[in-house]
Amino acid sequence: MRADGSTKFAPGNQWGYFPSVSGAWVLSEEKFMEDIKWIDQLKLRAAIGLAGNNRISDDMWRYLYTVNSTGGPGFGEATQFGEQWYGNQGGTTFANKNIKWETTLTRNLAADITLFNGRLTVTPEIYWNTTKDLLYKSDIPSATGYVSQMQNIGQVTNKGVELTISGDILSGRDYVLSANLSLGMNKMKVDKLNGTDNVIWDQNNRWKSSYNDYCLKVGDQVGLIYGFVYDGLYSMDEFYFDPTNNLQAVPWGSTAAENGTSKDAPIMDADGVEHPKTIINQISGDSNSGIATLPGKVKFKDLNGDGY
Repeated sequence: MRADGSTKFAPGNQWGYFPSVSGAWVLSEEKFMEDIKWIDQLKLRAAIGLAGNNRISDDMWRYLYTVNSTGGPGFGEATQFGEQWYGNQGGTTFANKNIKWETTLTRNLAADITLFNGRLTVTPEIYWNTTKDLLYKSDIPSATGYVSQMQNIGQVTNKGVELTISGDILSGRDYVLSANLSLGMNKMKVDKLNGTDNVIWDQNNRWKSSYNDYCLKVGDQVGLIYGFVYDGLYSMDEFYFDPTNNLQAVPWGSTAAENGTSKDAPIMDADGVEHPKTIINQISGDSNSGIATLPGKVKFKDLNGDGY
């Protein structure tokens, strides 16, 4: 039994208790295996236990205040005689007194097998871990005056199989040639989220992205990252070349705000042929070479049909 305390949680939730138990059975020492000479060791081992996680920022459970010389009962005015006022120091994160330890239940079953006078060792292993009450900074309605709150949400399951094989291929008086092989398979799945949403789109601070491209989806794997679908380069026939503006390339059917000019582009050419509206690239951004939607520049697929 292990007990851990942390002041990152409110009184009443500061202590977490994490029992565990493990055991092994050496079958090769049993009488019914005495006559099997080519097996040096055959041991089965199993373990089950709980582990805790408190890796969050300090003071996420309590309100923090600071003393200011402005920001009184009115509209942030300074007082005549320098009276000071209490103000919010917690930023945009709403305190949560109910947060507690994130808990992982680990299960492990393995075998240690040694054969042929120690020349071959095989270790198969399976594991099944379940993490619940995940500590996650969740988005909350801005009407609260904040934008996020640390919460215990959801459950994640991590299952896998590992196999390690090592052996001596050649063995002489002054040399040994050995080899090692390791194989593994792992799948991490989201079992549930916050009880309300089945999908959460968010940003992740491990890469520079301003899009909500990090996805947590019930029933799917953890860490799904969605990006834009490359659709080649813009071709010449996707543009109207304005004869009144030095034949500037303008996307068919684009508005003035989209094409960077002072007027909307037509959808029909001089021969009466109607062209489909050109998809506008709002991803790459404009550059010294012009707007993002020009012949020869990168194009992305419009997956939702909004024209962008």
